[in-house]
Amino acid sequence: MAFIIILEIASLLFLFLFLSVILFYRKKLVWVILSGGLFSGTTAILVYVIFVVFSTYGVGVKSENSRIVKINRGSSLSEIGKVLFKDGVIDSQKEFVWISKLFGFEKKLKTGKYEIRGKTSYYSLLRLLYSGESIQEKVTIPEGSRTEKIASILPEKIGIDKENFISLLNDQSFIKSFGLETPSLDGFLLPETYNLYYGMSEQEVITIFIKEFIKILTDSVMSDISESEFTLRDYVILASIIEGEAVHDEERSIISAVFHNRLRSNIRLQADPTIQYIISDGPRRLLNEDLEIDSPYNTYRYGGLPPGPICNPGKRSILAAIYPANEDYLYFVARGDGYHTFSRNTKEHLLAKRKLDRLRRQLKEE
Repeated sequence: MAFIIILEIASLLFLFLFLSVILFYRKKLVWVILSGGLFSGTTAILVYVIFVVFSTYGVGVKSENSRIVKINRGSSLSEIGKVLFKDGVIDSQKEFVWISKLFGFEKKLKTGKYEIRGKTSYYSLLRLLYSGESIQEKVTIPEGSRTEKIASILPEKIGIDKENFISLLNDQSFIKSFGLETPSLDGFLLPETYNLYYGMSEQEVITIFIKEFIKILTDSVMSDISESEFTLRDYVILASIIEGEAVHDEERSIISAVFHNRLRSNIRLQADPTIQYIISDGPRRLLNEDLEIDSPYNTYRYGGLPPGPICNPGKRSILAAIYPANEDYLYFVARGDGYHTFSRNTKEHLLAKRKLDRLRRQLKEE
C-alpha cells in the first residue's frame, strides 16, 4: 500500500499549491513567494516519488527467487494483478493496478509465460509484461501422433483452446489460406520439435505446423505429385498408414511399394494400423472380430485408401508414400524385431506368417 500513501501525500501538497495560486491572484507578495516555493518543492517531490516508485521500488517482496507466471489471453488488468499477487511477485494487487494505470500500461500488457527473476522494479515488471517476451516452450510432436493427442498436449504447454484448435483444422477459409486442397488439416500437422510461446493463438500454432509441412513440398515434389494418379491428400493418407507400420526408416519406402502395388492391383490394403485407429481400447493385439468392424477406415473390408489420415505422419513417411521403392512385393508380415518379411505371392506370405506364429508361441512359452 506504500504507493497509495505516497499518492495521498502528493494530493495534500497539491491542495496547498492550489490555495497558494488563489492567493497569488490576490497579488499578495508574501503568498506569491510562498506559492512559488511550494510549487517548486512539490514538483521536486513528485518527480522524486515517480522515480523511486516506478524505477526502484521493489516488487517480489516475498522472495528473492525467480518465479514463472502465466498471463492468460483476455486477462484484465485486475486479473493480471491477482495472478502476480497469488504467485508472490507483488505484495499488493491494488498498488499494481494503480501504477499500471498511472503510467499508461492498462491495456498494453500481453499474454505469455514470463520469468520474474527475484525482486524487480515496477518499471521492469511492466516493461516485461508489455514486451511480450514470453518463455519459449520446446514442444515435441512424435511422428504418428493423432490430432486429438496434439490438441491435448498444447493447452498445458502454451495455453491454447483445444476445441478452437480442432475447429480451425476444418475451417475451409483458413485451410485455403495455405493453398491446400483438403477438407481438413488433420494429417498435415507435421511432427517435429517446435519452439512455441505460451499465449500464442490457435491460428499461429497451426500456421507454424503447416508451414513446416509445406517445406516438404518443393517444386520437384509438387511436379511429381501432379503427374501421379494421387492427390497430395491421398499421399498424406497413405503416409499415415506407412507411419503406423514402419519402425525402421529403411523399410518405409518398401512398405510404401507394397501398398502402391496392392492399390494398383485392386487388392485391399489390409493394414493393421487402420484397425487400431477405429478400436476404442487400442493399441493392442488385434482379434479376428476387429477385422469385421464396419467402418470406411477398415481396410480389411473396404478397398482403396481410407477417407482420411489415421495420424500425422513425419517427413520420411510422406516422402516414402510419394516415392515408393521399386519392388514388386504384395505382402509383408512382422518378424518380431521391428522389421518385416516381404513377399511377392500368397505362398511366400503364408510361410512368413507361420514363422511369426511359431515365434509368438515360443515367446509365450518362455
